[in-house]
Amino acid sequence: MTEHEFPCKSSLLDASTDPASNEVRIYQLLKRLCITACPPIPRTASADVKQQQQQLIDFMFNHSLQQLTLGSRLPRTLADEGAVVRRVQKNLIQQKRDSTTALFSESVSKLDKRMKSPEMRYSLLSFLLRMMDDAITYHNSTIIPDLSSTLSIHKMGILSDINLSNVTSGISLGFDSTASTTMHQQSSRSISYKPEESHTSSVNNTRNRSNRNRNRSSPKRLDGLSWYMAPFSHLEYGPTWKICEQDLVRDLIFIFQGASGTHILWENTTHRFYFIEEIRLPTPIHCICMKLAELGKLYQKVNLFVTDNMKDPQKPGKPAELLVHAFKTALKDHLFEYYRFISVLDEKLHREAANPEEPPLLSLKRLMVWSYEPLQCFQMLSKVLDECYNLSGCKLMNKVYEFSRTGHPEHAILLNSILGKLFSPFKSVLDKWLYEGDLPNRAISQFFIMENQANLPSEDIWEKKYELLKDQVPSFISDELALKVMVTGKSINFLKEKCQEHKLDVIFNLVDTLKNAEDETFDSLIDGRVENRIREAYEQTCFYLLNVLKDKFHFYEHLKAMRRYLLLGQGDFIRMLMELLYDDLERDGKHILKHNLMTLMGDAVRATNARFDESYIIDQLDITLMPSTGGEKGWDIFSLFYHFKPGGPLICIFSMKVMISYLKIFNFIWRAQRTEFLLSKAWKNLQACDRKWAQSLDLGEVFHLSHKLISAMIHFTRQVHYYLSSEVLACSWEELQARLLKATDLDQLREAHQSFLTTVSTHCFVKIPSMTEEECYTDNELSIRHRGISDEVVKYISILDDLYVRCEAEKHRRHNFRLKANIGSRSGVIDVEEREERLKFHIAIEENISPNLRIISSALMRFLWGFVRGLKGHRNPNMRLFATRLDFNGFFQRFDPDAD
Repeated sequence: MTEHEFPCKSSLLDASTDPASNEVRIYQLLKRLCITACPPIPRTASADVKQQQQQLIDFMFNHSLQQLTLGSRLPRTLADEGAVVRRVQKNLIQQKRDSTTALFSESVSKLDKRMKSPEMRYSLLSFLLRMMDDAITYHNSTIIPDLSSTLSIHKMGILSDINLSNVTSGISLGFDSTASTTMHQQSSRSISYKPEESHTSSVNNTRNRSNRNRNRSSPKRLDGLSWYMAPFSHLEYGPTWKICEQDLVRDLIFIFQGASGTHILWENTTHRFYFIEEIRLPTPIHCICMKLAELGKLYQKVNLFVTDNMKDPQKPGKPAELLVHAFKTALKDHLFEYYRFISVLDEKLHREAANPEEPPLLSLKRLMVWSYEPLQCFQMLSKVLDECYNLSGCKLMNKVYEFSRTGHPEHAILLNSILGKLFSPFKSVLDKWLYEGDLPNRAISQFFIMENQANLPSEDIWEKKYELLKDQVPSFISDELALKVMVTGKSINFLKEKCQEHKLDVIFNLVDTLKNAEDETFDSLIDGRVENRIREAYEQTCFYLLNVLKDKFHFYEHLKAMRRYLLLGQGDFIRMLMELLYDDLERDGKHILKHNLMTLMGDAVRATNARFDESYIIDQLDITLMPSTGGEKGWDIFSLFYHFKPGGPLICIFSMKVMISYLKIFNFIWRAQRTEFLLSKAWKNLQACDRKWAQSLDLGEVFHLSHKLISAMIHFTRQVHYYLSSEVLACSWEELQARLLKATDLDQLREAHQSFLTTVSTHCFVKIPSMTEEECYTDNELSIRHRGISDEVVKYISILDDLYVRCEAEKHRRHNFRLKANIGSRSGVIDVEEREERLKFHIAIEENISPNLRIISSALMRFLWGFVRGLKGHRNPNMRLFATRLDFNGFFQRFDPDAD
């Protein structure tokens, strides 16, 4: 072949050109490949030799074209191009062609550099491998020795009527379905699958070839199901394929059971079936066998999972948990059906062996048809196992349910049967939880409710003992229904452990309910019957629990008592308590004794309407004193407290964390009440002293300043008291009562109470966990300013007390002076000494009282304006309205240091 016969770069395939021109180039390249591969002959050869060489080239071209066309539709039998390269190298080494092996390796390296597409490289190498396999197959035939008698295309039965137009229309990138069908039928007719003796006479071979040539002119078409049911007996074997169809069928039945056959073996390392090296089948027959062998591979996978000693895959050595065991049982049922299918095939195989004269009952095509449904079944089961192998509990059930909702009706029937098996243990665990409040040991951490095995304090039993695992909740159970399931079981467990209620089966009619639920299946869960039963159990259980808390443990009475005493709603009791404790709380905190205060509190209870409360409420009322660090008065460390039985059920609602919030709210309201109490007493004293001493002692200016300050203070404290009592506590309490009436379970009851506590805490400037950093800073500043106002009020009261003492002393001195001077005989005469004494009194008032009042007035106004300004910028609109009511006329704004 000369140099110009090889394709140049311009003749290579180009994706941008017309597909028809590409087809012509493919034809040209394939033709040149056959010419290059054909053994050269001398130029002086005879015409017969040249004709034989041309026939050989035509044979190679047509056979290559057939392999190229069929190969585009065949599945990959090898994993990647590396496997193809190793297979070719192995064949070359077996033929002891070392130089060719080295040349092939070098060509592969160049191919990797020049051809970037992995698919194109794989296709090219696969084509070369098929050509090599065919060459090995026909190696011992009479093709090469006797070209004149064996290389006739018509005699070999290979594409005798292919011309250029057929070639260019059949190898385009979009292969025509009609052309592919024709090519498949031709390839099927060119290969026989009927067992024959390898040593037959040439006369019989010639007769068989001539018969095939006559039959080729009018082939019999096999359409539809008849083509699949027809055996391969109308086809012939190649001369080296010493295996009949029945042997393959017998091997495939063994493979269906996961065992190796005589000619098809199992490889443990790669987990696949393969033919022994002596067997070489045509590619279509090989693909059919491998497709059928897939059923055996999938059966092995499913059977291995089922027969794994029923152990938990996540915990080797331990029995599988309930749903995993049920899943394996469901797979076993499908394996039993598969065993029946195998037994039918085996029975037909034995009948066929017992009656060899009758037509065969089994064939590869019949196996393809009969194994379609089992193959589809095991393919789906294999996909489910891939996703569910390491899953257990409700996650396993959830994943199977997801597969059943793909829309495939046959898959839905298969997986719904598995779900039916899974539902039985799931239902048993669900019923035990709904009606007994308990989880079986094997269901712990496998159900969508998990039990905390730690030793929890009594106040955390309801909240932390059981947890809802949202990632394990099955898809067919809504989040709302899953929450009801958890609350129902928690309520029963709470009734037994904390409320000491054990005869619950009588209340819920447990026996009748479970008897009616015996016939429930997975379909009943989908159609709503199980959901209705869950809702009924939820309503009955939670209703009974709330009634027990209300009637047996007096929840509502205790809640109202805390409203009256800790939130200072019992006005007469709080007023009496302040009056009785006033002298003791004015002392230093280190010198206050709790038992003295408890005695006085008992007197306040007996002197007010609190004496009509039940004994179980008064007994819970207590006094607590905060640790004193020095300098604090009794007012700063005093608090009322309300005790609950440590092991009782109410401790889960009124936990220590909740009681600390109550203490913080009490301290804020107590400080406001104390300020109002002190100002009320100071105002009465100021009015009396004003009438007695303002004119007589010439102190009108001082008392006027005192009146201005106390008026501002009383306005502030009364607005705070009204806001807390009427707008915060009263409104929040009404909202709490409404929510408690609507509460259907303990969670909703706790949530309503916590919401009430949060609302009151926010308006009392108590820090709560849900606050942001900026909100905490704002409330902390307001709390500091409110405390500063209370401190200034206390200082103001002390200055007034000093003023009263000085005035009383001066009044007594002047009274004594009148008695000594005999004012009756010297009426209106005041000596110089008396004038000096009065002047000293006024100077003392101007130096000690008036400056302090002005200082307190300035500090108080700054605190009041800072408090009002903080309220105006608060996030809560009610707070902003409260600021408007405090400074309705802009009086406090005049003390803004930033104002003009």
